[in-house]
Amino acid sequence: MVSDLKFKPVSGRVSLIVPCYDVEAYLEDFLRSVEAQTYRDLELVLVNDGANEATTTMLRAAVPRLEAKGFLVLLVEQENLGLGGAVDAGLKYFTGEFLMWPDPDDWLLPHSI
Repeated sequence: MVSDLKFKPVSGRVSLIVPCYDVEAYLEDFLRSVEAQTYRDLELVLVNDGANEATTTMLRAAVPRLEAKGFLVLLVEQENLGLGGAVDAGLKYFTGEFLMWPDPDDWLLPHSI
């Protein structure tokens, strides 16, 4: 029954689950596109899916930078489970009323959200 659900989404919040595996070539452009969003009630669930050292370093450095800009950020680190396993991991943590799971080799135009 729906009334038995424990999950209570935060009204108006948009959660982005971002599966990351060896994406250091694209990650910075993606993060900048998130920072440029005009809609600000955003939560990023960054899933490090057993990525290499370069991607891991970038993800860890991104957390305080994004938080300083007012975003909610959670970095989930796990062994490589593939794209589906990374998205599944993120689904355990998001809190938003709305959900997206862009890939980090994408970018978002400022009014995408």
